[in-house]
Amino acid sequence: MSKEALKLFEAFDVDADNAMSYSEFCLMLVLVSVPLKDIQAIFSIIDGNDDGTIDRHEFWDLVTRLRSFGTRSGTPNSSLVPKPGFITECELQQG
Repeated sequence: MSKEALKLFEAFDVDADNAMSYSEFCLMLVLVSVPLKDIQAIFSIIDGNDDGTIDRHEFWDLVTRLRSFGTRSGTPNSSLVPKPGFITECELQQG
């Protein structure tokens, strides 16, 4: 895993348990403007072993897929910039 991907994973693995829960994953994707209605499907695809979390290997698979998509579509990956300073729908739903 690249240093950048590892830093991103660690930034969103809020409880530092070496896995992203659905809530942690949801926060990350909402910050890069992925529609909430799509996040559950994406999570299910990336959670290859169906344990309810995204581990480092599964996360690296996601990063690899996104890089491949960005290369094929001509969209630079740097366009996925978080929008700071707002409460996400995921946070609101959790209470």
